[in-house]
Amino acid sequence: MDCELCNSTGGLLLWQEDFCKVVPVEDDEHPGTCRVILNRHTREMTDLTCAERTRLMHAVFATQAAMREIAAPDAAALAARLRRHMQS
Repeated sequence: MDCELCNSTGGLLLWQEDFCKVVPVEDDEHPGTCRVILNRHTREMTDLTCAERTRLMHAVFATQAAMREIAAPDAAALAARLRRHMQS
């Protein structure tokens, strides 16, 4: 399958395990944005089992907590965006 997120790390690798990885997003309008990327293709988050969704959200919340500690932003928003490869 031709997928930039499967064929590469998707950017500078900040953290990785067998289930997902975290990379920063280069975005001048939204500095400090990170992407939590599942390590396999899936169409929708609802295609994941409850345990997998929980595991993925733990990674999202841990990423947010780390960014808040490191950067001390005024606010830290979460967003989900789905493409051919699921990411959050």
